[in-house]
Amino acid sequence: MKRIILLLVPLVLRACAAVTGYPKQPQSLPTTITSLDNNTLSALIAEYNNTNTSADRKKTIRNRIIYSDISQIDQKFNDFKVRLNSQENILSIGADFTALTLAGLGATVASAGTKAALAAASAGVIGAKAGIDKDVLYQKTITALVTEMEAQRSQVFARIITNTNSDVAKYPLEAASKDLQDYYQAGTLVNALEGVNQSAGEKAQAADAKVAKALSANYSYTDLSKKIESYWKPDGIRNDENAKQIKDCMKQVKTRADSITMFINSEAGTESERSAVISCLGLPK
Repeated sequence: MKRIILLLVPLVLRACAAVTGYPKQPQSLPTTITSLDNNTLSALIAEYNNTNTSADRKKTIRNRIIYSDISQIDQKFNDFKVRLNSQENILSIGADFTALTLAGLGATVASAGTKAALAAASAGVIGAKAGIDKDVLYQKTITALVTEMEAQRSQVFARIITNTNSDVAKYPLEAASKDLQDYYQAGTLVNALEGVNQSAGEKAQAADAKVAKALSANYSYTDLSKKIESYWKPDGIRNDENAKQIKDCMKQVKTRADSITMFINSEAGTESERSAVISCLGLPK
């Protein structure tokens, strides 16, 4: 039994090692071509700081350093994403592979004791896999954070590329260095969490504002409201086509009501606006 399990270990590890979700990168990429070695970088910085160096030459040096740093940051970020993805897939697919292998061996061996042991081991692995599947929220969170990192990186990247068109008086190497630090930070989980929290806070504030607006509107259900509601919900059932016509008419009268419900039930929809919508719909008053 021990020998069987030991034989399984390298198979499982090989299967897991292949599951990264990314194809293998070629040896020669733009990142390896544009990245500057330390000696070249030191020489370029010294030339940049030389008072005899022309503004055009300084701009060329600045941009070369910028693109070199961007390529290195991109490579590190891509490696980071591969590691994140590998950790998730190895846990899940490795458990699947092990459980299937143990179950298959259990069907082929003759010894009843070995069958029972393999079956127990397979059940244990499946139980562990169920625990891993409960971690799906974590995996989805990682995906959302990577998306946030990509978005923030794109924003900073656009800023940097725009600034490379400026001369060194407006955009010196020191300013570029600050932007490159921002570009690096945009690819971190800490920064992504801050971005997600900020976005969630803004959405919560917008929702609170809508609730406050709805609560501030006084109740005002009139005969004109009844006519619009009857057209909206004939026989008490919402009619989608009629709802669309009502909303189109509401746009024409430029009401401050955000919805049909608010329009007919509150002072956000005035009597004159309701009358105009009824005329727009071609209903008798």
